Amino acid sequence: MASVSGPQSSRAFLITLALFLLFIEAAAQLYLLPNHVADAMDFRQLYTAGYMLRTEPAHLYDIQRQVQVQAALTDSTDGVLPFNHTAFEAAFFVPLSYLTYSAAYRVILAINVLLIAVCFFSMRSLFSYPIPIWQPRPGLLFFPFVAVAVVVMHGQDSLLFLAICCIALNLLLREQDFLAGGLLAITLFKPQFTLPLAVLLMARRGWRFLGGFLTGSALIFLLCLHLVHISGLRAFLHIIAFTNAAGQHPVTLSYDPNGSSPLNMPNLHGLLFFSLLRWLPSSFGLPIMIAVSIAALGWAVRQVRIIPDNESAFAYALAWAVLLSYLSHFADLALWIIPMAVLARRAEYPKREFLLLQGAFLLPALLIYLIPDPTPWMWALSLPLLATALYLGRFNKHDATNRVLLESPLA
Repeated sequence: MASVSGPQSSRAFLITLALFLLFIEAAAQLYLLPNHVADAMDFRQLYTAGYMLRTEPAHLYDIQRQVQVQAALTDSTDGVLPFNHTAFEAAFFVPLSYLTYSAAYRVILAINVLLIAVCFFSMRSLFSYPIPIWQPRPGLLFFPFVAVAVVVMHGQDSLLFLAICCIALNLLLREQDFLAGGLLAITLFKPQFTLPLAVLLMARRGWRFLGGFLTGSALIFLLCLHLVHISGLRAFLHIIAFTNAAGQHPVTLSYDPNGSSPLNMPNLHGLLFFSLLRWLPSSFGLPIMIAVSIAALGWAVRQVRIIPDNESAFAYALAWAVLLSYLSHFADLALWIIPMAVLARRAEYPKREFLLLQGAFLLPALLIYLIPDPTPWMWALSLPLLATALYLGRFNKHDATNRVLLESPLA
């Protein structure tokens, strides 16, 4: 596939981005806010967290208090959506907590759309390869991918994670490993993705990346400690355990009955739960899941070191980070954008790439729009994501003579 030149390639993206922003703001103004649909969006947990960090930080991870505050701030009838992210993320939303919920929701829509632009311009060369049907012009793949639209409309934070990954990849390609590691530490607001991603990137990049990541992580830990103190950190670990209990004990999450069920997770956890773990006694589930995850991570660590180019290695690591996460939702599939873009760049087997890319765009849309209640079937999206990861881990036959097993800088 031919590369697209840079400077003349941004017009279609900018026009589409502006139209997309106008459309979602109009939808919010005319339908989502007047009919209280916006009150049920995922943004309510982030808005509530920002408000609670500003007004009562000691209760940030108090589920009962979250119930009361979220009900007071929004008109949602769907029960509470617990805030189970690291405390420093709530600081991002403190400024929005000074606004009414409806005003803050409009602002977060615009912020998420701007984050799409950050993703594109930070890695414009990667997002400029043509994708049949879905990307006739550079950057347009963001708009037909339904997971991106879901992130924007829900006011989710997955596009922030994606934007940081794009900037980190740019830094890695320029050999600025320490800065890339430090920047990636900011994504610890979703530690379930950051930790496996960091392990895979450290296995490939070595000590400088590790040093940057540990430095950034230490600063974030100190910030969390300042915000919620030791008691808050303990409460954070408790709420993580509380959230993950949904798979075996749904009654414990009467506030969020579906959101944390493994069947709603497009990752290995969801795939294993559907195919095996739900048929076994609950005491077997966790040991099996840990064993499979460690084995998969070990195999991915070996593979990421021998992938010929850095973009493919990063995309491979990111795909496995989503697969290995202990908790994921449909909106997190926005991270799939980078692996899809790399698939478009690699033209070894056009027919296979075409099928993978069509599946990546079509299957999430079919699941969302054709199934009345898609929640119990989200696990199925782990299959095309797993296929993407496995494909990215293949050797490039045309580069076979040039492949050298990378010596681990950590050895």
